[in-house]
Amino acid sequence: MAKSQSKLTLATNNEDSLSDINSDTALQGEDFYQMVSEAAYYRAEKRDFVSGCELEDWVAAEVEILALQQESLAA
Repeated sequence: MAKSQSKLTLATNNEDSLSDINSDTALQGEDFYQMVSEAAYYRAEKRDFVSGCELEDWVAAEVEILALQQESLAA
């Protein structure tokens, strides 16, 4: 459980948080949720849906989507 909490803490302390992204062009609400949901699903699929890593999948997906968003906003 400590491993999950450390990743969650990392994601919430990550400088790529929603509050750091320009809200005029940032994904918000359902669009953001949908993209994170799909990314987390594909992460789970890669590990054959073995249970116990759902939180890690979700947090990693959030970080991934936020990084992609930051990248596209910087371009």
